[in-house]
Amino acid sequence: MKQNRITKILLAGFILVALIVCGVIGYMNDSGRVSPNAAQTDDTFSTDVPAEIELVYCYTPVSLCVISFGSDNAGNMLIVIRNNIPDLAEFYAKINQTETPELYTCQKVQFTRDVYYCLGNPIVDGTMVKMEVYSKSDDRLVASGSLLISLQGTPAPTTEMSTKTADPFSTEIPASTQEASATDTPALYP
Repeated sequence: MKQNRITKILLAGFILVALIVCGVIGYMNDSGRVSPNAAQTDDTFSTDVPAEIELVYCYTPVSLCVISFGSDNAGNMLIVIRNNIPDLAEFYAKINQTETPELYTCQKVQFTRDVYYCLGNPIVDGTMVKMEVYSKSDDRLVASGSLLISLQGTPAPTTEMSTKTADPFSTEIPASTQEASATDTPALYP
């Protein structure tokens, strides 16, 4: 009986030591904890983040861009954003279309590494707006751009049109058609 009691005390001691070791390891590896010896910096962004990015639709791979606009079942505006800036984990969007800008809260989509969604008040489809993205940590403007709100799908990228004029249609009838019977109607070819 005395042997059984010693075994239980030793087992309880080992479990207690294991819990203390796990707690110390977890405390040391806590990313939110700031070491008292670490110097406080005013710059929350690394040097990899440019001062301000032009905000565009995601036609080509860029570090921060708008994938699409839409709406949820509650009638809120839904903005889907791709964010490949590791130091910009939390941000919000602001859309300027009236005197009072609309704020949109943004969250990371679960199970993705770079897709976020932002929710806010609805905006009329087809409206051209100025959209800005700000860092939550220091309210710093990260990206801005003028975008067309398209709830039906991402607008196609615009390309510059050529100023060259097309040649006028030819009214000359090819020789093979001229030999046709008089009852046939001639066709015009470009």
